[in-house]
Amino acid sequence: MYISMNWIQEFVDLSGIDLMALIHQFSLSTAEVENEIFLKGSDLSGVVVAEIKSVEEHPESKKLHLLKVDCGEAELVDVVCGAPNVRVGMKTAFAKLGAQIGDITIAPRKLAGYTSHGMCCSEKELGLSDNNDGIMDIQEDVALGTDGALEAGNLDLFEVMRAAAMSVRAAKNDPAALPASAALMMATVCGARAQGRADECGMIKVGLPAGIQGSLFSLSNVIIQSSVNSFGSVVVAGNSAAANIEGFAYTAMNAVYQACITFVSQNLGAQKPKRILKVMGICLVVVSVVGLTLGNLMYLFGEPLLSIYCSDSEGLQAEMIRVGLTRMSFLAVPYFLCGLMEIGCGGMRGLGWSWVPTTVSLLGACGVRIVWIFTIFRQVGTLESLYVSYPISWGVTFAVHMLCFFLVFRGVKKQFPEETAA
Repeated sequence: MYISMNWIQEFVDLSGIDLMALIHQFSLSTAEVENEIFLKGSDLSGVVVAEIKSVEEHPESKKLHLLKVDCGEAELVDVVCGAPNVRVGMKTAFAKLGAQIGDITIAPRKLAGYTSHGMCCSEKELGLSDNNDGIMDIQEDVALGTDGALEAGNLDLFEVMRAAAMSVRAAKNDPAALPASAALMMATVCGARAQGRADECGMIKVGLPAGIQGSLFSLSNVIIQSSVNSFGSVVVAGNSAAANIEGFAYTAMNAVYQACITFVSQNLGAQKPKRILKVMGICLVVVSVVGLTLGNLMYLFGEPLLSIYCSDSEGLQAEMIRVGLTRMSFLAVPYFLCGLMEIGCGGMRGLGWSWVPTTVSLLGACGVRIVWIFTIFRQVGTLESLYVSYPISWGVTFAVHMLCFFLVFRGVKKQFPEETAA
């Protein structure tokens, strides 16, 4: 009688236990355990997912085909194959040079005058089934170069990358055969491309400008906060309370910004420039309505909202609220300008331009405020003169963003065929 290991695991937690040793103990003392699932693939290495890029008939054999195979490496591999079901675009199991299939090590082999640098495998050759009618036809979306034996059932990306790198290095007897950077690229960017999901995934070089922008914005806010601190603890408290309330409006406007990036990039891929302009128009209107509505509501109900954040333990609540309302009058009421600035930035990023909006934002928003602090604010010295730098920087930056957007959009539009329908 056979006992299923899967059935046993329904009742007992076997994590951290050597399953093969447990199977052996079961077999000796109780009943034989069906352990094929654990052994499957244990005698395989160097077998990966590959795609057939070209098929030519062998000039001297009616049964053989000359293939060009993409196994996820830099160059296509020449393969001689006699399977009747080979076709261009087919994904199959491919044993690379140095691969191990049971006791067989794959080496260059000459067939009818042509050298095969690997082998396309059937299910029977891999021990998966008795089907030997042709090579495996893999229908699932998997990345080229995926090692089935190494990856089976493993959800740890870094462990799979490490195993893949070690397998390639062992097969080629070269410790530098697959560097870490290449393994990471295969596991992420190349995997996304193989699955047709490249547009859903990003690379560091695309997201890096946004990260730098966020970091430098934080730095400029530190400089501004130091100026606020010079007015004393009461002003600091009132300013912080108002900033916390404004954060709710920013979250709502940021959602429109994220939608702008998504829909602009989608229509860029669909080659629908008219829709890109439509998306930008809708986003500008929506963010203006959201910013104006929430900003004015926050100022209108500013006193009860600020009282939540400002305690009256020292009898200074009224002064804190006054400072908070002062900030809101300069920032919350025209807060829609901040949203417009974000949409201009989002439109550029949706078109695939990351560094331009980052540069504009840093020079416009951060630069204007810093220059303002060291010039106008230093001369006037009032809290109001500090706060007014925000809407001015938003407006200037928004104008430059939109100018850059239309310049880039004009160039991008020329690459598209004439759009017949929106």
